[in-house]
Amino acid sequence: MIYSRSSEYAIRAFMHLAQVPNGKYVMVKQIAEQENIPAHFLAKILQQLARKGLLKSSKGPTGGFCLRTLPSEIALVQIVEALDGLLEYQKCVSGLTECTDDAPCGMHDSWKTL
Repeated sequence: MIYSRSSEYAIRAFMHLAQVPNGKYVMVKQIAEQENIPAHFLAKILQQLARKGLLKSSKGPTGGFCLRTLPSEIALVQIVEALDGLLEYQKCVSGLTECTDDAPCGMHDSWKTL
């Protein structure tokens, strides 16, 4: 798995929310059931993403979560960074302790852009 479980669930939830009409809220329970994600875990993830400004949340019987911006304006890296940070993804893909432009691993040039 490339991403943490939290990031994977968040990405799946964002894909679900991207298909909902703009401004319409969806309850965690509905997303969790359709995406086969534990509801309590998903609720914590979505609350964290709302605090980071990627989602809007609303309480009440018609509440839930919705995207704060258009789906086309959200980059995958924003979701992952909000939950996991980027430090883990800035390490050498080959596992070397030092991998720089001056001392590259065999995959450095291929993976540097990613």
